[in-house]
Amino acid sequence: MKPYFIVLVIVLTHFSSFSQSDDATSGHLSDCEGAIELVNSGSYSTKFTGEIGKKTDLVGYSDAMFLSENAIWLSFTAKSAGQFYFEAKIPKGELQLIVFKGNKKSLCETIEKGSVSRIGQMQVREGGTIRIAKTENESLPPLSLEQGETVFLVLLAQEKSTEIVSYNVVFTGTSVPQVEKQIVDTRVDNYSPMVHIAVRDAITKQPIVASVVVEGVKDVTAAYYGTDILATVTRSGKASIKCDAKGYFFIDKIESLTNKDKQEITIYMDPISKGKSFQLDEIEFRAGTDLFTDGALPKLIRLRDFMAMNAEIAIEIHGHVYAVGPNTPSSQRMSDERAKSVMRYLIENGIQKDRLSTKGFGNSKPIYPKPKNEQEIQANRRVEVMVK
Repeated sequence: MKPYFIVLVIVLTHFSSFSQSDDATSGHLSDCEGAIELVNSGSYSTKFTGEIGKKTDLVGYSDAMFLSENAIWLSFTAKSAGQFYFEAKIPKGELQLIVFKGNKKSLCETIEKGSVSRIGQMQVREGGTIRIAKTENESLPPLSLEQGETVFLVLLAQEKSTEIVSYNVVFTGTSVPQVEKQIVDTRVDNYSPMVHIAVRDAITKQPIVASVVVEGVKDVTAAYYGTDILATVTRSGKASIKCDAKGYFFIDKIESLTNKDKQEITIYMDPISKGKSFQLDEIEFRAGTDLFTDGALPKLIRLRDFMAMNAEIAIEIHGHVYAVGPNTPSSQRMSDERAKSVMRYLIENGIQKDRLSTKGFGNSKPIYPKPKNEQEIQANRRVEVMVK
């Protein structure tokens, strides 16, 4: 498949907090701390970087024979008790899998110390498939996970291999019932205050089967998989909603949920195709610099995970700044540098350079030529990823 390009819009605001050089942790795909977060069941593809990570995560396991240090780390945290299944395959070369399980917050640290046991390890020759499944063939058994438990999967390829590994993730949870037409209904009754989250195609307005993760509000917090989510709301609060669907760019939203009435939330997802634009909030820079703040990191990781799990996607990053008057050399330079900062973060954390390019526009292409408020000013201060 030829690479195709998508359009992203990243809103830039000014806050002083940290620069990326201050970050002591590693976000590289080949390191535990840079593990791709698997939100829910699905099929993905990720390209090996052909590089070793910034940390020696597996140094504490000298008794094991590892294929190389060319790794891809994956993590999955169970939102409910259930069974975890996995399979992976690359077209050329050998492939190895190492499996760890534990508490997400401390697992990378304990792995680096060699103080957590491997719960599974297997290796296949060229053309073979690694499986965590209920089969009679060579495979690891399904993993039983309790709510909140995390499994870390380490895929290892031969040294300097840049093959694309295709993998499937299936989690059969117990707390998210699915019924006909992909409606997930966890309500306790038909009378209590509730929220209805509907996921729809932005063009056709048709339902989309998506992975929907809701966090921050009691009773609604869970991972769902469907087109429509119905849940009882017993306590008001702000909820983080993350949506992922194959063939669509991810959506992250913050919504205020109320326990006073019925609430309808429709999330429109744009298909990944030529000519589309996507907006990412919370990509923030220190004032007058190309250095990210702390608030930018979660969304940068989200973008990196999206690129890592969609190995056929290529993007071109365009920088835009806000300034009054005609374009100036300083505005042009800042837009160039901020676009390159996004690209540099992706490259440093395992995304191949040949999938990325940048171009700055200074303040020559504002969305609002005469902004009337702070929101319109912020809309002009952005990074876009454009279709070629």
